[in-house]
Amino acid sequence: MKHNIGFTWLVLITGCAFCYGCGTPEADTTSNATAVDEHATDENNQSESEKQMDDMKEMMELEQQIVEEQMMMNANVPRRNELIVESHSGLKPASFFGGPIIELSGDNTSVEFLGTKPDGEKHAGGFGYVEGKVTFSHPENELKNVTITIVTKSLWSDDPKLTAHLKSPDFFNVNEHPDMTFKSTSVTDEGDGKFEIKGDLTMLGVTKEISMPVQIGVAGDGATLTSEFKVDRTEFGMNYGEGKIDAEVGLTVVVGKEGGPPAADARADTPQ
Repeated sequence: MKHNIGFTWLVLITGCAFCYGCGTPEADTTSNATAVDEHATDENNQSESEKQMDDMKEMMELEQQIVEEQMMMNANVPRRNELIVESHSGLKPASFFGGPIIELSGDNTSVEFLGTKPDGEKHAGGFGYVEGKVTFSHPENELKNVTITIVTKSLWSDDPKLTAHLKSPDFFNVNEHPDMTFKSTSVTDEGDGKFEIKGDLTMLGVTKEISMPVQIGVAGDGATLTSEFKVDRTEFGMNYGEGKIDAEVGLTVVVGKEGGPPAADARADTPQ
């Protein structure tokens, strides 16, 4: 009787073990396989995550390198919020950029003007912030196109009071008209590096066609450009001082080298 009861308990315990998958080869195998699969999945997820992190890190390093290179390229190029408001003592070379193109900036381009009066008095001035492009043909290196934007707030002159007056609505009205632009419409090759450029000059919101003679020099990986011409300011609505200030204003544009604009003579004649 005691033997039968002990046997019965053994059968019940064994049955429970089978029902719950305990102590059987099948249950151990299934459990181990599941654990292995979960471990492999975790390793794969971790590996994929690490790969994504490495890719992201590499991309960020590349972006940082590009930003640093761009900053080095533009380190000496004035921004609109860092305007040059004085005459240049010299200009940097104007180098070809990404093909036969000269990128204009305040470092390599000078735009100066000379205002005169009927009594012989004259005042010099100019603009410190310039941007634009001069495009040449390739491989002939012939002048093809010129675009220039001048920020009027970068205006300077040989007298502080005059500078303030020139920025006012009487003249350039820099708050209402922050930019002056020139876009060439035709270029005529006259030989020996001389060209005639016609284009649209926009000043004070008025656009007029003007013509300017240009002397071009191309050597190595850069070019130079020099032009001297006159503009009738009254055609653009700048009428202040009619009869007391000459309507025509002399302009000198120099790209890629130190120029000798007529404005230099005016400074010498102006009392300090």
